[in-house]
Amino acid sequence: MNFIHLNGAVENVSKATEHGVLGYDSCMQIRMQENFLNMQGDFNSFLIDVYLWKGAKKDVLEKIDASTNVIVHGRIDIIAEELVVIAEQIEVI
Repeated sequence: MNFIHLNGAVENVSKATEHGVLGYDSCMQIRMQENFLNMQGDFNSFLIDVYLWKGAKKDVLEKIDASTNVIVHGRIDIIAEELVVIAEQIEVI
């Protein structure tokens, strides 16, 4: 089974993306931290785009603000030859 867990802080939530992916028109960016230190002794971070499953979209847009720490339960999918993360459940931590 294809399943992924992401843990990070919400950077932003958009109601519509510039290039909606086949019905997933809402997207949020999660800032995640790497598990290891870089050469300067700091943790690097990076952004991952997470498309919102239609059932989760309304709750997320109403209740989650930027900088909220979340755990995203979802799946990886290939849509239009693009690898995307689809959120199926989101927990605020």
